[in-house]
Amino acid sequence: MPNLLSSTILIVGETPDVSDLRARLVESGATVHVVSVAGAFLLVRQKQIDSAFIAANLDESTEQLCAELDSLGIARVFLTPERAVRQPAFVSGQLKNLRRKLRTAAIA
Repeated sequence: MPNLLSSTILIVGETPDVSDLRARLVESGATVHVVSVAGAFLLVRQKQIDSAFIAANLDESTEQLCAELDSLGIARVFLTPERAVRQPAFVSGQLKNLRRKLRTAAIA
């Protein structure tokens, strides 16, 4: 797992493996908030969020959240129960690409 120390990551919604994803991210040093769509709207305005995993239904409020994330430059990944179970390598191999720092140089 990449080192995600000082990264703040949202997991929005629930799938069967959200708790496993959260545990892996925390083990990597990230601060992780598991929230509803409404909770995500609040947090993106209060904290510096580096990336978000969307495990919510793609309804109108989730689409609005995605637009808000885009406007703030927050990377996002959509999760489905199927993807979370079959492709855990995605999390360990690609998560470093989701890390974003506003006040530091880009990660090499």
